[in-house]
Amino acid sequence: MVPSPLTVVDFGYDATMLEPLERRVTPGSYAADVAIASDRCAAMRIILGPGEPVSWHPAVSPDGGHVAGVDAGNLAVLDLPAYAAASVRDKERAYDDFTLNPAQDSGLLLAFDGRPPIGAVSSSGWGDGAYPVYWGADAQGRPVQLVVDYLVLSRALESELVLPWADGPLPHPDLNEAGLALHTETEPRCCARPLGSSSTTPTAWSTAWP
Repeated sequence: MVPSPLTVVDFGYDATMLEPLERRVTPGSYAADVAIASDRCAAMRIILGPGEPVSWHPAVSPDGGHVAGVDAGNLAVLDLPAYAAASVRDKERAYDDFTLNPAQDSGLLLAFDGRPPIGAVSSSGWGDGAYPVYWGADAQGRPVQLVVDYLVLSRALESELVLPWADGPLPHPDLNEAGLALHTETEPRCCARPLGSSSTTPTAWSTAWP
């Protein structure tokens, strides 16, 4: 079987705005569920295989991003070819049915005219905004879940760290706890300097998920 592309999109968007996720999945029937917190939809999950994820990875699209924009208060995870093949009338009717359904916070399977479902759609936590999407992978690196995080359970963390300036990695317990690595590089302040001078100035820094 040819792997099928998925898309994560605001169901109210025009079909011309669809972008596939770079990673593909085997065609089949998959379960979907949602997490509810504070009377809001906190996350939507597509279960792609058995087992629990041991690592999480951004579900990137061709533009390199893994954040889905929302302007109509929802997100849908869809089989891209099946959705693209549906008529405009079918899409509009399904969208109207979704917006009028009181169960939208609990997530709904999306189907057209009694045909098999082609995806799942739910209300988007805090409403309009932008929400990250992640693959959950098993120990062999196979995707077993796809999760849209509506950031209902997230909290902003802010702290100030004082670090010695030096070339290379800058270790700190707080960075380790957050799963972050900080690395700096330096280069000469200018192309001509007095003999014996070793003055340098920092030019770049980066953070990376290990």
